[in-house]
Amino acid sequence: MIRLIRALGAGILILSSVVILSAVPATAGVTLLSCTGSYHTTYDPGLTYTPQTVQFSTTNNYTICLLSPPITSGQSQASGQIPSATCLNLFSGGDSGQTTVTWNTGQTTTYNWTAVTEEIGGILVDTETGKVVSGKFIGDLVVRTSVTSISMIVNGCNTPHGLQNETGTVTLLISG
Repeated sequence: MIRLIRALGAGILILSSVVILSAVPATAGVTLLSCTGSYHTTYDPGLTYTPQTVQFSTTNNYTICLLSPPITSGQSQASGQIPSATCLNLFSGGDSGQTTVTWNTGQTTTYNWTAVTEEIGGILVDTETGKVVSGKFIGDLVVRTSVTSISMIVNGCNTPHGLQNETGTVTLLISG
């Protein structure tokens, strides 16, 4: 069982790396920072197939960052309200927003993004692309990709309380 979990985790990381590399524009240039980690999102009340107003909170933990010492890790958080939210919203993409990452050095990177969501072989891949608007790496391109199991989402949505927790892997690539 542990081997299966490790193999699935490795497969998700490889898939997310492939998705990231395919999502980077051809004019992206040199990779300045590459981070991997995990994300966790909570929904209250849980997402169901019936539209309702839902509060969400997401934390992205970038536990391994390479290519730009002394940056070795970072974290971003977001929370808010989603009116008329349903489980089907998770598959639609097309969102946009702004995210600030706080690095282990105390520096921050704020970027604006637009998201595209795809289903690839039982995996839900959400790719945010955008540009750094302030802080470290200003003016550079950003690609953030989160990957999670579609079956986890569907199983959660089909419970009486709905989908209350979503977890998966996350990668962040900054290029100039």
